[in-house]
Amino acid sequence: PLMVEFIRSYNLRPEAMMDIFSKLASLAVVIIMVWLSPSYWAIIAATVTTPAVLCLMSYALAPYRPRLSLKYWRSFADVIGWNAVIAALNAIFFQIDRVLLGRALGNADFGRYAVSRTFVDIPHQAILAPLTRPMTASFAQTENEGRRQTLWLKCAHSMFFIVGPVLVTMAILAEQIIFIVTGPDWKGAGVYLSGLALALLPSLPNYPLNTLAISMYRTGMAAQRVFIQFSITIPLMIVFVQWHGAVGAIVARGAISIFMLFISAFFVRRLLNLSVARQLAVHWRTAVGLAAMALVMLLFRDFVAAESSRLMAAVKGGIVFSLGGVTYLAVNLGLWRIFGMPQSLESIFVTQCNAVMQSYRNRRASRTPQP
Repeated sequence: PLMVEFIRSYNLRPEAMMDIFSKLASLAVVIIMVWLSPSYWAIIAATVTTPAVLCLMSYALAPYRPRLSLKYWRSFADVIGWNAVIAALNAIFFQIDRVLLGRALGNADFGRYAVSRTFVDIPHQAILAPLTRPMTASFAQTENEGRRQTLWLKCAHSMFFIVGPVLVTMAILAEQIIFIVTGPDWKGAGVYLSGLALALLPSLPNYPLNTLAISMYRTGMAAQRVFIQFSITIPLMIVFVQWHGAVGAIVARGAISIFMLFISAFFVRRLLNLSVARQLAVHWRTAVGLAAMALVMLLFRDFVAAESSRLMAAVKGGIVFSLGGVTYLAVNLGLWRIFGMPQSLESIFVTQCNAVMQSYRNRRASRTPQP
């Protein structure tokens, strides 16, 4: 519980240390066990090691003596109960395609789909989930409705602005990414990775909704949203998987993402009195920038695809990604400046860049000998 104090003060270093060291410890355990006696027990050991190290480090960074007490149960019962419902439904939602496809596909095709799902889950675990932690504190400390509306728009926009380029890169260079990371044996998985990355794009602006609802003590509303998502996911997945296997599952995920984009916007309107049109309008510059980025990367994709060396493919892929990234930022910032430089994520980005450049100039000036 004391770890929450770090989040409330926007000190994310302890949590980052915990995450890094727990993952390194898990990796070390896997390497040692595979080296000593290769078996599936290495996966089990890694699964256990990560939470164990996290728990031990949390006590080291924020020591306290736990004591079982139900004294404040009524204060937390609602949040804990609804969170349990949300976690259970999300667990089924995220795994239902694998459960259904495990029966519908052969081992080879199912393996390619599962590997692609693993790649698509990386931005969620590495970027989206960590970003929501400081958002919880920000939403909880903002009581004015106008400021909360502005904060929501910035948070939703940041999800699309930051993770969108990663997913577009996965979609355009899917086959090359699979080749670089896993080698030629997984050829054919790229089409699944490309489809899954595009299917996930519309869901990015919705991601902070549960955080917003919980911070406003409206956890039940977050559970309603997850229940709606769950209710349409199960029948759609069953029908589409029976219709066209893995491709059907990808189409179903894309349709669900688009549907939930609008459902979530209606929930936000109820929470913040913020119109759906205003919520969606904040993303148009990012969408245009992503389209420009995709066009540039498509033009240079063959430059990477023709490479037979994994190392050189990675180098060329980095060059193409850099070209696409520069195009993406240039289009976004150009449109932001043309349309009056509104207060948005671009303004924060420009302010931070100016601060870095000013700091660099100050250091240069301090080192210059005075006449």
